[in-house]
Amino acid sequence: MIKLIALYRNEMTKLWRRPVLYIMAIILVLLSTGISLLLKEADRFQVVEPRPLESVEAEIAAERDTYQSMLEQAEADLEAHEPEADPASPTLQAAYQRYGKARAELHRLDWIESHKDLYSQMGSAYDFLVPYTEMKAAQFTFERKPAAARSIRETAAYSVLKSSISRYEARFERGTLADILDILHDLQRLSGQDDAVSEKVFALESEMAASGVSAQNIFALSAGYRDALLRLAGMETGGDKNTVYLPSERKTLEHEVLMYEYRGTGRADNPIGDTAANFYYYILISFAAFVGGILVIIVAGSQISSERSSGSIKSLILSPVRRWKIVTAKLSASFTVLLLFTLITWLVCTLSLQLIVGYPLQPYLYVSNGQVAEMPGWIYGLATAFLQNIGSLFFLLFAFMLSAAGLSTAAAVGISMGIRFGAQPLVFLLYQILPEAVWMRFLPFQHFDLQHHILPLGTSDLGTFGGIGTSAGPPTSLSFSLIWLVSLSLIMLIAAYDSFTRKDL
Repeated sequence: MIKLIALYRNEMTKLWRRPVLYIMAIILVLLSTGISLLLKEADRFQVVEPRPLESVEAEIAAERDTYQSMLEQAEADLEAHEPEADPASPTLQAAYQRYGKARAELHRLDWIESHKDLYSQMGSAYDFLVPYTEMKAAQFTFERKPAAARSIRETAAYSVLKSSISRYEARFERGTLADILDILHDLQRLSGQDDAVSEKVFALESEMAASGVSAQNIFALSAGYRDALLRLAGMETGGDKNTVYLPSERKTLEHEVLMYEYRGTGRADNPIGDTAANFYYYILISFAAFVGGILVIIVAGSQISSERSSGSIKSLILSPVRRWKIVTAKLSASFTVLLLFTLITWLVCTLSLQLIVGYPLQPYLYVSNGQVAEMPGWIYGLATAFLQNIGSLFFLLFAFMLSAAGLSTAAAVGISMGIRFGAQPLVFLLYQILPEAVWMRFLPFQHFDLQHHILPLGTSDLGTFGGIGTSAGPPTSLSFSLIWLVSLSLIMLIAAYDSFTRKDL
C-alpha cells in the first residue's frame, strides 16, 4: 500500500506540471463567462417583458393624437352627412363605427394613463384591454346613433352588452391585478372557454396575485400550467387515438402539474426566476463537461504511452513494484483529475450563474409520495456536474485502455476524441433513420445521459418551453443503462490491466 501511495503521489506530481491542466482551466472560466453573458442577453424566461414607463407614456401620447384626430374626423363627417343621408347608408354607418372606435380607444388610453405601473407589468403578452375596448366601441357606436339608425337586432344586442359592461367597469376602475385576472376569467366564460382547466388556472393565478407575484411571472407560469393540464386531460380522454400513453408518461405529467402548483403557491416569490436558474445551470455545466471530456482524454491517453515513448517506463518496470500497482496509480491519478475538474466546473458554473446571469441556483423540485419536495440547490448542482461527466469517465477508461495497449499518445487521444465527439451525433442520426432498431440500445454512446433518468428537467422547470435531458436514441431504463456502462467499463479496465501486465515493455 505504501508503494502504491508513493506511485500515486509521483503521478500527481507529474500531472501538476503539465500545462494542459491550467490551459483547460482557463478555457473553462472563459467559456463559462462567455456563455453566461450570452444567456444574460438572451434571457428566454422573460416571457412577458415589462415595458418601461417611458415607453408606456410615449405610446399613450402617440396613440392619443391618432385617435383624437379620428374622433374629430368622424364627428365632422356625421355633422356633414347625418341631417341629409339615409341613417342606414354605408357611409353613415362607417362614420358611426369610426366614432365608436375612436371613443373606445381614447377611453383605453385614459385607463392606461391611470394605471401605468400595472400596464407596464403586463407587457405585451396579454393585451387584456382588447375585449373590453371592443365592447366599449360597440357601446359608443350604438349610443351615438339616432333611434332611426338603430336596428331591432342592434337594440337587443345592446341590452345584453350594457349588462356585460356594467359587470366590468367597477373592476377596471379599481385596476388591481386581481381585478384584471377576474375580468379575464369572465371574458373566457363569455367566449365559451370556461372549463375545469380554466378554473384551475384562474385559481392558481389568483393565489399568485394575492401573494404579490408580478404579472409577467403569473402569466408565464400559468401558460405552462394550462398546457400541462390540457395534455393531462387529453390523456384522460384518450387524446390522439393513434397514440398509446405509457403509465410512466401519465405519471410524469401528473408530477409536472403538481410542481407547477407548488411553484405558484409554495414558491411564489419568483417562480420564473426559479425555473430559469436550473435550466441555465444545465446549459453551463454541459459545456463545461465538454471541456472536461477533452482534458481527461488527453491526460488518460498519454499516461502510459508518453512514458513508453520517452523511455521512462523502463525505470518503473525495473523498480521492485508490481505492474498492477503502476497501472492503478496512473489510473487513480486520472480519476483524481476528473474529480477535481468536476468540482471546479461546479464551482465556476455556479458562480457564473449567480454573478453574471443573475440567477442563483435554486432547489430542485421532485415528487415523493404525491407531495412536492425540494433538493437543496447546491446538491442538485453538484449531482448534475457529476452526471454530465459520465461520458468523460467512460472515455477516460477508453483512452487509458488504448494507451496501455501500446498505441501512441496521438493515436490513443485521437481515436478517443473522434469517437467521443463523433459517435453521439451518428447515433442520433441512425435513430432518426431506424427508430425501431433494437440493436441501437447496445451502443454505449446513448447511455451517457443519465440525467433524464435521475434528475430530469421537465416543463415545470422550464416555464413554457418544454423539457430537456431526454436521450437521443431509443428509450432505455436506468438499470439497463447502468448495467451496460458498468459492464463496458469493467471490460476496458480488465483490458488495460491485462495489456500492461503482459506486454513486453
